[in-house]
Amino acid sequence: MQMLGKEIVDPHGIEHLGGIPGLGLLAIHTTMQPQKITRISFGHLVASSLFGHLISDLRICGYEIHIGETRYLEGARPFAQLQTESGAASHFDGCVAPDGHTFGTYLHGLFDDDGFRHAFIAAARAFYDLTPADTLDDWKQKREESLNRLADTVRASLDMAKIFAWAGVTYNSQIHMEVQS
Repeated sequence: MQMLGKEIVDPHGIEHLGGIPGLGLLAIHTTMQPQKITRISFGHLVASSLFGHLISDLRICGYEIHIGETRYLEGARPFAQLQTESGAASHFDGCVAPDGHTFGTYLHGLFDDDGFRHAFIAAARAFYDLTPADTLDDWKQKREESLNRLADTVRASLDMAKIFAWAGVTYNSQIHMEVQS
């Protein structure tokens, strides 16, 4: 998102001392900061359309991880309003270009959310005058099932008590079974 803005200024030399121009596609300005922001966030889209195609008030979730503070410039439209798991005050996130064809967000994992991804694909297909997709898979559930199968295979294949002993820690299978549930 930062590179899509007008300028990135790095007064602390975290990545590059000084300032560099962005691509100028979004009305934002970013100043790099020494502290990294990492947090689970959820909220809803503020943007009412993607690619000029109206979308419903979608709930979204993901995680923010970035260094830098982004300031909205004149004409900027936020992409989403987010809240953190810690219950901190909600904040605007991201930006949508005036033509609605470009957006940026600090929210990673956004396309992992089946609802958002389906709305995005529908809007993009409508913009390019393509027929609506016949079906859209719920990849989140399929991914969870795949990860659970992998965890089961690893659990059955490894002697966890021995691995923990190598690390000098006592393995308690009941505790680890509770964490997995």
